Amino acid sequence: MATVSLKIHIVKSNNVKTMQFEESMIVYDVCRLIRERVPDAAQGEPNEYGLFNPDEDPTKGRWLEQGRTLEYYHLKNGDVLEYRKKIRPLRIKTLDGSIKTILVDDSATVAEITKTVCDRIGIINPEEFCLYPEQETSEMTLRRQQQQAHVRNQKEMERLKKRLHTDDESNWLNIHKSLREQ
Repeated sequence: MATVSLKIHIVKSNNVKTMQFEESMIVYDVCRLIRERVPDAAQGEPNEYGLFNPDEDPTKGRWLEQGRTLEYYHLKNGDVLEYRKKIRPLRIKTLDGSIKTILVDDSATVAEITKTVCDRIGIINPEEFCLYPEQETSEMTLRRQQQQAHVRNQKEMERLKKRLHTDDESNWLNIHKSLREQ
């Protein structure tokens, strides 16, 4: 079995430890070993932490999935992985203009985050909603996605836009990627 030597950055305490792992190990087991071998990493709930592979470009960093092997990520000796908390607060602006702060899993896809947000605020049909970023702030707005319907004329389209509070030019997030990847 091939081994890989990785630098594990414990974000909470700002410590870096070099550790060796089998490439065939799944990420869940790697996290468990880190918690066992590094006292600083053993704080908090284990399911709230994960491994993050940072990049100089913030949109290219990615969370390692718990069920995947290290080999899947093509990690090399000396690569740095961050052991960090996945749960973070996210400010959501709803259709009525109110702002709510909800704890979300940063490693989850936008579809999973949208479902979590809808569950927490009592919306029963999350598949009709999505998030899009506000241009001037770091908030996300929860809005109803406009369905692809053919409208006979521009007047009818404008009337529907005003009634449904949607905007064709909205920069909807890709539901298959995490917030960090966009």
